[in-house]
Amino acid sequence: MTVRSRRPGMPWPWGLLALCCSLLAEGPAAAGEAPGNGSAPPIQVITLERDCITCANSSRLSLHRNGTAQLTHTGKARLGGVDRHSRATLARADFDALAALLEQQGFFALAESYDDPDTRDGAWVNWQVERGAEVKQVFCRSGLEPAALLRLEAAVQALQARLNFNPEP
Repeated sequence: MTVRSRRPGMPWPWGLLALCCSLLAEGPAAAGEAPGNGSAPPIQVITLERDCITCANSSRLSLHRNGTAQLTHTGKARLGGVDRHSRATLARADFDALAALLEQQGFFALAESYDDPDTRDGAWVNWQVERGAEVKQVFCRSGLEPAALLRLEAAVQALQARLNFNPEP
């Protein structure tokens, strides 16, 4: 036996469909999230490590969506390097601009490594970007990086130069 409910106005299945469509049309911004490309969650952490065989220090810069920037210089004792840790406040707009540039330059589509298997010395850079549960790493040896990584590194260096890092004890 089938029971039908007749009420004036729009039948409930169509009303539910209209509600779902309106929520989808508004996108993630309506839910308080930053809009991203497609359905990808926003980038949370951008980390850039630099080192070379003859450098006195290696560096690790971590930029966090929550406004924290951490810079660590790790010294190499044989070259007289000293460990230094510092912190800065990062404006959300600066982080968002860098995250947008990462997406625009196709960071998540880059290869995992741009390296020469016959080279084991020289400068290198390792990128690590966290987006939701995804962690993307890209390693590149100096001189082998694609143009997109050169543009990204220049943007990070410019941002790093503007930040006011305070040494940590």
